[in-house]
Amino acid sequence: MNRLSIFLSKKAFDYIIVYLLIATSGIMFFYKNDEYIFLGILLSGFLFLSRKNKFDIACVGILAVFLVAEVLQMTYYENYKLTTLFGTTARLMFAYFTVKVVGKNFIPVYVKILHVTALISLVFYVLTFSPGITSFIIKNIAPIFKPLFSLPPALRYAYSPNIIVYNYNYEHVAMFRNVGPFWESGAFGVFLVVALMFSMIRDKNLFSKTNLVFLLAIVTTFSTATYLALFFFLLGYYLIRNDVKYKFIYIMLAGFISVYGFFSFSFMQEKIEQNIASSDETTKSRFGSAKADLKVFSMSPVFGLGRTEENKIMVSRKLNIMQHRNNGITGLLASYGIVIFVIYFASYYNSIKKYLAFHELGNYRAVSLVILFTIFTIGFSQRIFLLPLFYSILFIQMIDFRSGHSKPEWV
Repeated sequence: MNRLSIFLSKKAFDYIIVYLLIATSGIMFFYKNDEYIFLGILLSGFLFLSRKNKFDIACVGILAVFLVAEVLQMTYYENYKLTTLFGTTARLMFAYFTVKVVGKNFIPVYVKILHVTALISLVFYVLTFSPGITSFIIKNIAPIFKPLFSLPPALRYAYSPNIIVYNYNYEHVAMFRNVGPFWESGAFGVFLVVALMFSMIRDKNLFSKTNLVFLLAIVTTFSTATYLALFFFLLGYYLIRNDVKYKFIYIMLAGFISVYGFFSFSFMQEKIEQNIASSDETTKSRFGSAKADLKVFSMSPVFGLGRTEENKIMVSRKLNIMQHRNNGITGLLASYGIVIFVIYFASYYNSIKKYLAFHELGNYRAVSLVILFTIFTIGFSQRIFLLPLFYSILFIQMIDFRSGHSKPEWV
C-alpha cells in the first residue's frame, strides 16, 4: 500500500469515528442505541492504540471526578448500578479517543460532516413541501431503515420514520421545520450553531459558502433557542473583534435581522412568553424544567442526583414534580452537582481558548467567552451535555495543535 492509500485510509477512519460521535449524540437512526457507543469505543480505542497516541493524565482526572461522583450518588441513594459507571466511562473514553486520534483535524472534520449534513437536509426539507413525495418516502423508503438494535423501552423521543440522512418527525414535518437527521429541529440547530461558530474561526467571514449553508439550515429549523444563540454569538463576536472590516455594519445588520425576526415570527415571542408563564405548572417548558432541576440540585448540591432513571423517578415523586426535563444547563447541575459543573465548563473554556489561540484570533479569550455563552444558550433548551459529542469538547484542550502541519487540514 503506497503512502497516498495509507493517508486516505487514515482520513476515512477519522471521518467514520467523528460521524459515529455525532450520530450517537443525536442522529435518530443511531440515537439511544448503546450498541453504537460500544462500536465507537472499540474502533476509536483501536485507532488510538494503533497510532501510538499518548494518554493524558488530565483525562484520568476528568474521568475520576465523574466516577467518584457516581459512586457517591450510588451510596447516597442506595441504588447500585454498575451499568451506569460503565456507560459514563464508555461515553467519556469514546469522546477522548476520537479527539486524540483525529487530533487538530477534529473540529475541521466535524464542520465538514455538518456541512454535508446541512446540504442534504435542505434538499429533503424542500421536498417536504410536496406532501405526495413525503408520504411516499415515509411509507415506502423509511421502513427499509428500521433500527438494527432494539430500542430502550423508556425512550424519551419515540422512534420516527427516517432514512438516516433525514428524520421525518411528524410534528416538525407538519410545521415545515427542518429536522435534518436529528431527533428534532431544535437539536439540529444546536449542532449547526456549534459548526458555524468553529467555521467562523477559520473563515473570518460570516458569508463564506460553507457558512451560508449553515445559516440557511439554521433559518429553516425555526428554533427559538437556535435563533437566540446565533444572535448572541454574532453580536458578541463582532463587538469584540477589532480586526473585522466594516464591523459596525455587521453589528447593525445582525441586530436588525435578529430583532426583526424575533418580532416578525410571532411564534418565537409567544413561545418564550408561554415558557415563562407555564414554568410553575409544567417542566416541559425550559424555565419550568430549570426550576425543577434547581429543586433537585438543592437536595445534593455537591455530587448531584445522577443519571439513573430510578433516582430521577424517586426524587421527582419526593418533590412532587414532573420527571420530564429539557434544560441542559440545570440538568447537568442537578445530575452531577456544582463541582463537576465548574470543572466541565472550565474545561470547555480552556478547549475553546486553546483552539482560538492556535488560529491567532484577536481577543481570543473574550471570543472564547462569547462561544461559551452561546453554548450555554443552546444548552438551556436541550439536554446535550451528557452526549458523547459534547463530552469531546472537554478534551480538545489536550490536542497538540503544534505537531505536524502548521494548520489543521480543512478538507
